[in-house]
Amino acid sequence: VYEKVLTGGVSSGLTNGLERFNFSPVKARYVQIVGHGNSTGGDNWNSLTEVRVRYDQPTGLEALNRQSVIYPNPYSGGVLTLTLPDQSVSGDRLSVLSVSGREVYSSEIKAGESVVRLNNLPLAPGSYLIRSNSQSFVGKLIVM
Repeated sequence: VYEKVLTGGVSSGLTNGLERFNFSPVKARYVQIVGHGNSTGGDNWNSLTEVRVRYDQPTGLEALNRQSVIYPNPYSGGVLTLTLPDQSVSGDRLSVLSVSGREVYSSEIKAGESVVRLNNLPLAPGSYLIRSNSQSFVGKLIVM
């Protein structure tokens, strides 16, 4: 199901360059562009040469509020709690990577979850990266 974020957008018809269409930010994994034909000659075709969807990173306090939290860190066993900046989506996975980039642990995250608890991770002492495949969530974990 797609959420409409722009309706009635019409190009100027005067340029082959990029034209800007602003819309409200929404969390999305995919973008669907629906064209309604060409106005010249009543033709029913569209020509998209290039499409860019730009997202501005938050700054200042907004960025601090959206940070992920990993605790306890350093971790020495028991429950590891991860607070994600946004709720997860269906099919999201959490991966723990060694510093060489090898996946050493993976777990599914339930849709809508923003706090994840992992029990007794089988990790050797060292440094690890934690990431979610649908979010920009990347965190560093130190295991004692």
